[in-house]
Amino acid sequence: KEQEDFDKVLEGKVEDLHISKLSDEDITKELKKLSKDELDDAFNDIARYLGLRSRRGTGIW
Repeated sequence: KEQEDFDKVLEGKVEDLHISKLSDEDITKELKKLSKDELDDAFNDIARYLGLRSRRGTGIW
C-alpha cells in the first residue's frame, strides 16, 4: 500500500498530499525501538545528506 501511494506521488497522480503530524511522544517511542548502531547510521545518513563532516560511530569515513 505504501509503495503504491509513493509511486502515485512520483508519477504526479496525487493532487492533494497530506503529511500527518507526529507528537513528541510518538517520536520518542519510535526512537526507543532503535539500537545505538541504528541511531548512529541514521545520524550519519542525515549528516551526509546535509554535507556535514561530523559522523558517529567507529565506521566513519
